[in-house]
Amino acid sequence: MTARAVFALLFGGGMLLFSLLTGSRAAFVPGLMALALLSVALLSCLAMLLTLRFTLHASPAEAERGQTGTLVLSLRAHALLPCAPLVLTLSLPGAPEGRYIVDMRPWGQSLAHVSFVCPHVGSYTLTASRPLISDCFGFFRIRSPHRAQRCGFLILPAPARLSLPESRNGEAARPGPLAEPDPDAPEGLRDWREGDELKRIHWKLSLRRGTFTVRTHEALRRPNTVLLLSCRLPEGTPVPGDLTDRLCEAAAGVVRRHIARGGALRLCLPQGQELSMPVIRPADLPVFCRALAGARFGAPEQTAQRLLSAAGSICPADAAVLVTAVLDARTADALITLRASGASVFLLLCGAAPDGKLAARLQAAGVALIAPDEKEAGQP
Repeated sequence: MTARAVFALLFGGGMLLFSLLTGSRAAFVPGLMALALLSVALLSCLAMLLTLRFTLHASPAEAERGQTGTLVLSLRAHALLPCAPLVLTLSLPGAPEGRYIVDMRPWGQSLAHVSFVCPHVGSYTLTASRPLISDCFGFFRIRSPHRAQRCGFLILPAPARLSLPESRNGEAARPGPLAEPDPDAPEGLRDWREGDELKRIHWKLSLRRGTFTVRTHEALRRPNTVLLLSCRLPEGTPVPGDLTDRLCEAAAGVVRRHIARGGALRLCLPQGQELSMPVIRPADLPVFCRALAGARFGAPEQTAQRLLSAAGSICPADAAVLVTAVLDARTADALITLRASGASVFLLLCGAAPDGKLAARLQAAGVALIAPDEKEAGQP
């Protein structure tokens, strides 16, 4: 109950009492109307409180960093009188939790749209809670006990436009040619299934077994570029949002550049997950962007150990790209070892500049170091 309601109650009660004591009809009518308005306003708020239902979802469910997202609220209520706009507490990306005024119909279903800016890459939870109900006269304000409603929202990185330089020995910084599989070198055998091509049938073995046997082949393409992500920072140092943005957008830029060349890719995420695609197509870029947006940067990671493990599976015609914010001596040694295997190795450093001695060692070994200020705009 607000101060306005207290004043209306005192006014109505006083006028009724005055009319009873003096027998004045002129005082009875205003007093009765004031109490009637109080009663209707209270019943309207209670009806709204008991019938209010709301859900939310993001439309669309994902957007690139810097774009605008929309939170769609679906509200349903049945009130006796038009109520004041509903006040909801919303938690949105890039903004502190705050109150938002939402217009809704007093009877039936209504939709409300709240726009917000996507400031940083990552996975966010949009929350709507603590609805505040009030009548159109401002007599009553009631906090609804409804549970908070949540929905997920993904902010994808906008791929940076990068220009990867050539390696030191003059080889182009692109994957080598990929050979098609040899149909006479099967990886295994299985029974014939409807839809299999006739040329894949192993006729000699089929005659021996008395049933059709089909060759199974290896994948048409193998990953020939390894992209490793690391966001290790000194212990106790928080990960700023803009650093995560630079890491994700640089990695997405490398992926986009590699997709344009039609190679295969193995993506190693900070939390240890891996994604491999034998054939990369432009439609696959959003898959990598979603994986980057969901990555948990800042967790401790043995980057050097992962680089050394990748050295055993990478071929001279392959390429490896490390996107990181911190470069230490062990990681530099692992990059040099990887470069010694014959692969083209690139270091994309999104944090502070490396130590001069480490940078000199890497350049002498043929590791291409790309600093943020060396990014070039334009088509990859």
